[in-house]
Amino acid sequence: MISKWRIEEEVIPPGQPFNNGHIESFHRSMREELLDREEFERLEEVCEKVTEWIRSYNEERPHSALGYMTPMEVWYVSEEK
Repeated sequence: MISKWRIEEEVIPPGQPFNNGHIESFHRSMREELLDREEFERLEEVCEKVTEWIRSYNEERPHSALGYMTPMEVWYVSEEK
């Protein structure tokens, strides 16, 4: 199934996380840049900080795998084609 975001669902066989490297990389980044650096007092605080981190990750943070562009920049370039 392809969504409006051009994302396809894919089943990863159990015990083979290397087949899902982009998600493993995302999880590592989130853990190192957010979860390991913060102490949360309330669930609402967790939701706020995670939401802000994801927004920053997608809109402000350049990614080496994307030629040091943000995911949103890559999205807009692909939309123009």
